[in-house]
Amino acid sequence: MRYESTGGEVSGLTFEQALFTLYASDGGLLMPESVPQLKKLELETLARLSYLKLCIRIARYFIDPAEIATDELSVVLTEAYKTLDLNLQSPRIHQLADSVSVLEMFHAPTLCFKDYAMCFTTALMNHFLKKRQAKCVSLVATSGDTGGSAIRAVESLGSSSRLGLVVLLPEGRVSAYQRVAMTTSQCDRVRVASVTMDSDQLDDVIRTATLQRQRRTADGDQCDGTLLCTQNSANWGRVLFQIPAYFYAYFSATRCIGQQVQFFVPTGGCGNLTAACLARAMGLPIATCAANNQNAAAHQLISEGRFLPRPSVCTTSVAMDIANPYNIPRLLSLLAGSRSRAAELSRRFDSKQPVELTEQERAKLAKLGVSSFVATDADCQATVVKAHSELDYLACPHTACALLPALEPSSADADKVADRTGASSGANLAPPRVVFATAHPAKFADLYRARGLPTAPAEPAAEALERLSRLPERCLSWESDSIDDCVAKLHGLIDHLLAQSLSA
Repeated sequence: MRYESTGGEVSGLTFEQALFTLYASDGGLLMPESVPQLKKLELETLARLSYLKLCIRIARYFIDPAEIATDELSVVLTEAYKTLDLNLQSPRIHQLADSVSVLEMFHAPTLCFKDYAMCFTTALMNHFLKKRQAKCVSLVATSGDTGGSAIRAVESLGSSSRLGLVVLLPEGRVSAYQRVAMTTSQCDRVRVASVTMDSDQLDDVIRTATLQRQRRTADGDQCDGTLLCTQNSANWGRVLFQIPAYFYAYFSATRCIGQQVQFFVPTGGCGNLTAACLARAMGLPIATCAANNQNAAAHQLISEGRFLPRPSVCTTSVAMDIANPYNIPRLLSLLAGSRSRAAELSRRFDSKQPVELTEQERAKLAKLGVSSFVATDADCQATVVKAHSELDYLACPHTACALLPALEPSSADADKVADRTGASSGANLAPPRVVFATAHPAKFADLYRARGLPTAPAEPAAEALERLSRLPERCLSWESDSIDDCVAKLHGLIDHLLAQSLSA
């Protein structure tokens, strides 16, 4: 298995190289050069595995054994999973209503789904760093949850790790819990800066800084062997390790391999949506509804076949306040009929030009079983209240965006789904529906109270919030007037981290 850039000029990379490539030299993100195709017999074998074993097996499809042997891969991933303190248990499935279940991926240390893929990705980074005796700085821009999850994963590596982390968070755009989960880290290898920008702008900062340092390295100005990477879903490892969740939930939702299952996925940066599309491309019979908030970036692409860059807006579902999802080029690469076309689409997106899909590309998107939905802030809040009062279920604002279409009877029209995706549901009944719950509702108690919504349970976030709030903050405050100004500050912070904490 080798990897290529959506930019069209880089190919033939190993998994290890992909893991430590934030952006390729052509500015693109990495994708596998081919997608493994699984037959029904292989799916039946996977259906018998635990979540951890499923992660190991799926990782094996995408990592050449010459890079890491199966036994060694199993040890690294098993040890990583132990850091989640789940006693190696699988994610929870909550049966919500007839044919509707909720995949609760938030029962994890930082109370969000990202902890699962984050622990595996970070552990493999550390594994390869130790082998090559290298050091690396991970750059993370967060819209809310990723920063805390990345910090926790780095802390779990212990003091011997040579992986440092810089987190940029958007000032005033995260919840109280999300903020203290980042700003109170006492780890010497972690630096956090609160910036007067939105998360899309912070993504641009990291992209610009990364490409600048790559050019410096190519010119011989940076010769200390330092790598730059990310734990955002720009990292291929994050996308890879989100694929198993769809297999696990599919096997939990149906005992009939071949029956279609429809997923409803809260969508912001589109990393999770990309993972769903890859699972479908591998042969898993699923359809996916990308549930957007008012930023509606994925919805515009899916429903209209075009994408127009625009500023983000603030909503209750703060972690989805992304108007220009950097994973869009990965989705486009799955639709393009050639590498050159994929590169053309990627360049247009990266340069913030309008993107228009051809009829053939829109047909391929439909064949991947992808649809979309937009929930306004009023919709989201009404769904939280409805789910709580009618189903005795409290959903976070992000999950509520996906609950709304999942609970609509029309969304379960089996004939329409089968016609759109070309896959048979295996029965005349509506296909099972699975809502991907991304975050624990307790993380957003302040948002609920401010809007008179049902309050989240006291545990576990309220206790964690109280404990974290007693710790001293270690957070820089950046008032940046421009991308270039923030990039300059980021370069300085990277250099400081290298000199102070990663100099061994």
